[in-house]
Amino acid sequence: MRGDLVALAWNPGAPQAVGLVRHLVRQLELTEGWGRALAWPAFELWSCGVPPPVRPLSDGVLVGRLYGPIPETDPGAQEAPPADLGPATVAAAREAFKAGAWGRYLLFGPLRPDGGFDLFRDPSGAYEAFTWTRGLVRLAATGLRAVPDVLLPETLALDWSVLACVAASPGLVSTDLPLHGIRALLPGEQLAAGPPPATSAVQKIWTPARAAMEGPAPDPRPAALARRVDLCTAALAGSYRILAAEVSGGLDSAMVAAALVKAGRRNDVALWLNYVADRPEGDERPWARAVATQLALPLTEVGKAPQTLDPEAVAEICDEGRPPMAATDWVRDRDTASRLASVGAEAQVSGLGGDAVFFQMRTPLVLSDRLRSEGLRALDPQRLSALSLWIGSSAWAVILAALRGALGGRMAEPWPPRFLTRAAARLRPRHPWLDDTGDLPPAKRLQVGAIAHGLSSLGDSRRARQADVLLPLLARPVLEHALRLSTVALTGGLRDRWLARQAYRGRLPDLLLDRQSKGDLSSLYARTAAVSLPQLRDLLLEGRFCAEGVYDRSALERELDAERLLVTGEGSPLITAAALESWAAHWAVRSARVRALHRG
Repeated sequence: MRGDLVALAWNPGAPQAVGLVRHLVRQLELTEGWGRALAWPAFELWSCGVPPPVRPLSDGVLVGRLYGPIPETDPGAQEAPPADLGPATVAAAREAFKAGAWGRYLLFGPLRPDGGFDLFRDPSGAYEAFTWTRGLVRLAATGLRAVPDVLLPETLALDWSVLACVAASPGLVSTDLPLHGIRALLPGEQLAAGPPPATSAVQKIWTPARAAMEGPAPDPRPAALARRVDLCTAALAGSYRILAAEVSGGLDSAMVAAALVKAGRRNDVALWLNYVADRPEGDERPWARAVATQLALPLTEVGKAPQTLDPEAVAEICDEGRPPMAATDWVRDRDTASRLASVGAEAQVSGLGGDAVFFQMRTPLVLSDRLRSEGLRALDPQRLSALSLWIGSSAWAVILAALRGALGGRMAEPWPPRFLTRAAARLRPRHPWLDDTGDLPPAKRLQVGAIAHGLSSLGDSRRARQADVLLPLLARPVLEHALRLSTVALTGGLRDRWLARQAYRGRLPDLLLDRQSKGDLSSLYARTAAVSLPQLRDLLLEGRFCAEGVYDRSALERELDAERLLVTGEGSPLITAAALESWAAHWAVRSARVRALHRG
């Protein structure tokens, strides 16, 4: 199973801090599975399970892998994947990042003699970075479930202000931690921490908006995009012997599959998975089979049908620091984890993130961006006709919506679940990555928001505990390339992910590249909720979210109706609510236990 790391830092000149560290280290020594990975005079790193790679530097630690940049060159040139860099110092790693280096990593350092240190979480967000203080000791960890209670903060408690925001907008689960006493870094953030009781500060080193505005002009040719996907996929997969991958029937997973084949890894993928829903709208086998045929992949098809919610199965995955939004399809998550274990897969390669990165959103705001750059020339009748056809609206409606966007009109936001209280429903929190998007064109802001909310897919799950999850389409070189391209270039002004489709013309079947539809699982989730109504009622109606005034019990009772679910198709919010409720139940008990331990 994938493991975690925990770091302890203290001032060796403070006797109280030294005494506390000895006590905490002794508890780690007594806890099964934990072992010392590295030690400095004022800093130690401990690991459990199968942790990320750890590389000591002269003045810090690199956790994970850092790869060389992918320069802008002829997209037709043959290249080896970027090398796994071996920086000797923290400064060298930082300079490499400025030059375009990327990867899946955390960077601790420079480590200071008084116990202070910096901690940087790379833009991919592959590893969590949780940090807190315990007395005069500062700690940081990649996960919380295995951390002994004695190491957790004395103030640990549920943060209902954060939980209410997540209930209103589940995509915010990747931002603040819903736990008092523990801070989480966003991808691209850096913590500068002195030894307790000194304060710490967080700086945004990288954000999508900055990446979109500050980098070099990208090569707009389709081959340049494919090259980056190919090289990032090859580099990320290169550290693993046995792989698994999904061929969902969608474009993004097919791009990654094609990249694996080009890298010569076809035979190293022990499992090419396709999940088949039991209704036509969720059955993507025609496209998945076409991809498998063209790439010569042995496809494993697994049926999916509604299954009754198992509260114990949901609770099993609720012991990590964030609610498990990546595991709300618990049947599939458990099945995938079992299959990964059966073939010995060390990593699973996924196309998650591609919808946002390559711009899947059907929106008139693409015309807003064009108006901003081209003026009235953007209203060319032929272009406008093509855009209207893609969006499925009249030309006049598209123009009016685009003008509102160009003039700074508020972008539409997802509606919160209907069973929230009025107070909770009024919460309209913004993802921090949207804070510096004011200078971006409207559709580009929408793209940044979609990428930000997609970070929830990085969260904890059974499959992520079983094997590393590799997301080449969220790798920095791919992400920044797409962010620096205009939304007009990404869509061609014609349709979603137009540039990505052109990039793989000839490498993937036309049946897939010309596909107009998208798999729809809303019926499956609605029927799953309908057959799970007794369990959902027991879990939610007398749960903590109702007690805390986040869920409206009367409204929730109305939603917990089989006929209503089958008509509206809105089962997913109830399944998400069950995950949130189970997570809160676990951490209410654990935080009370931690506080009692510290009081005793």
